[in-house]
Amino acid sequence: MRLNSEEEDDEETSKVLLALVFAHTEKHPDEPPLLHVKSLKGISLEHLQALKQKLEEEASENLGMAMNLNCCTSHTK
Repeated sequence: MRLNSEEEDDEETSKVLLALVFAHTEKHPDEPPLLHVKSLKGISLEHLQALKQKLEEEASENLGMAMNLNCCTSHTK
């Protein structure tokens, strides 16, 4: 899944762009997915690590439910 800021949808003009990969385990949705975040444009390693931590926390809070869309939409701003 590729996410960019809501304000700029054009990949060529986006200031920030990241890739987010979800890998489900056999116990999904009772176990959080494995997450990988990668900066495609303009995101520091420090911010990526903070984002990954927040996504992992949110996934843990949403165990037993569909969580991928919630994780993505709650952190796009």
